[in-house]
Amino acid sequence: MPIDNDPEHACLPDLSYGNCSKIADLGLNFSWEQSRRIEAKENIERAIENYRQKYPKVDIVVFEPGRDESVLFFQNPMSMVARNHIMSYGYTTTLNQLASRFAELEPIFKRNGIKVSQENLDCPAPVEIAL
Repeated sequence: MPIDNDPEHACLPDLSYGNCSKIADLGLNFSWEQSRRIEAKENIERAIENYRQKYPKVDIVVFEPGRDESVLFFQNPMSMVARNHIMSYGYTTTLNQLASRFAELEPIFKRNGIKVSQENLDCPAPVEIAL
């Protein structure tokens, strides 16, 4: 599928800090890794649907990054700065998902003995992560 790599509308991040790249710069390995991510996501979705049918009384809650959160996948895992950035970003986006889905998730958490309050979701990270 052709893509117009216009940073104003869509971006292919490089493997360091999410800067825009060209497909030619990213190489064949990038395409292979992307296809593996797509395949893994499809497998997870099928497995979750299978579990929901097999165990209808079990609450299954999924937290996953949005389609626009590619920054999580294109970081150098050997870079401590990149890992700290990912941890901070992941913590913040998870809290935001919990807050935005609180009405949906609170009864599920309560049913399973997990205490969550809206006030707790407004707390800062337990550790300051230097970026």
